[in-house]
Amino acid sequence: AWWLDVETVNTWETGSSGLTNNVADLEGMVAAFSNTTEVTAAGVHVGGASTVGIYTTSAQWNQITGNPGAAGLGKLAGLPDWIPGARTLTAAQSNCSLKGFTGVVTITQWFAKLYDADYACKV
Repeated sequence: AWWLDVETVNTWETGSSGLTNNVADLEGMVAAFSNTTEVTAAGVHVGGASTVGIYTTSAQWNQITGNPGAAGLGKLAGLPDWIPGARTLTAAQSNCSLKGFTGVVTITQWFAKLYDADYACKV
């Protein structure tokens, strides 16, 4: 599986046309990672993923995409979502019931004492 890291520390466009471009950029990434015949110029196979999902928080998703809703998601609609930010396992479990950005929340992340831990939601 591939997870697209949609965070504001990366470089994204701004303004209404920029938000549309950001969604198109993410759609292109999904297409590349989903295409089993995709090959780079160096001949390295990069496609063939069975799953492509989105890793982000609601604040970052809204800033980068403008939260276009289902009609504006295009090829992003229905992708699984991985939501970070919980401070405890209980909060991570609770985050499984949040509305996803593109589809269903399938993984949540929480801050353990020395590392980030993940919780697989029951979907």
